[in-house]
Amino acid sequence: ATQLRKALGEGVRVTVLEWGRGPGGRTARRRMNLETGGEVCFDHAAPFFSAKTSTFRAGLLQDWESRGLAQRWLPRRRASEVEEDLWVGTPSNNAICKALASDLGDDQSSVLFGRHARKAEFRDGLWQVSATKEYNFDALILSDKLLAQPGQQYAILAPSDTGAVSPPLPAALRSSGQVALLLAFSAPLPVELDLVRPSSGPLELIVRDSTKPQRAANVETWTARSTSDYADLHISGEQLDDEAAVAEELRGAFFKALQLSDSVEPLVAATFAWDHAQPVEADRLSEPFSLDAKRRLGVCGDFFGAMEASGVEAAALSGLALSHALLKVLAEPRD
Repeated sequence: ATQLRKALGEGVRVTVLEWGRGPGGRTARRRMNLETGGEVCFDHAAPFFSAKTSTFRAGLLQDWESRGLAQRWLPRRRASEVEEDLWVGTPSNNAICKALASDLGDDQSSVLFGRHARKAEFRDGLWQVSATKEYNFDALILSDKLLAQPGQQYAILAPSDTGAVSPPLPAALRSSGQVALLLAFSAPLPVELDLVRPSSGPLELIVRDSTKPQRAANVETWTARSTSDYADLHISGEQLDDEAAVAEELRGAFFKALQLSDSVEPLVAATFAWDHAQPVEADRLSEPFSLDAKRRLGVCGDFFGAMEASGVEAAALSGLALSHALLKVLAEPRD
């Protein structure tokens, strides 16, 4: 959206309809109050993101870094781990989306939160979208596969609309789930690692959030993420089957993985069920986006660009590529 807005200039209005209460998506954060006063923040969605491609590093990421929105993170990890190039948003991961949303906040463009899109139809050369109220658009972009995939609970397009995009979306675009464990402590834990990938048990990743650049230093924060198999056993719909039992089990696995006594009492302990955490790699498309040029309908997201990037990087590259393609379409006269 921001790329289109910059390229198209003042004569075009860009509107973003976001179901959530604020900017974030894969870079969302969660704020929680402390009993002692104040609050603590967790990067409970994507804990960090990679920068594998030169297109991303020299383009969007360089821009984010120059604006103070992103910074390289150098966590302490086991010597046996592959040294990935890891980045985080600053002062929190959602700072990137927050700034991009702010870029669109003028008289010509807007980001509307709390708008649950329920239906989209192409009529008389316009896309009519129902989301709290009715909207009419010359072009429509969907960045969530759940909105575009027929048969999904949240799908807003008819199968005939989805089938017109090229390349066509497959019948199945599966996602794997995760359960996130959020912990805050009054003092640093005696652990010399900031990123741990347990080799067994219900957890697959443990991150010391408070070691990331520009994080608050008043408390120590950690996030841990379950394996998809564990999530499959305990996530029902969008909820955990037994939140207290899951929290207790994951907390025990956290201390075991860090070789610590579980007698350390956290200031905050919470869980978060993420039912569509990651696209299943086998279902991802190799192309960067899908487009129906005739009706000006585009689909992008992290489920595109397989074998090139993943997560935040894949989503950003997909959106960038689609914006370039849509610019050409919008410049052409309608039939």
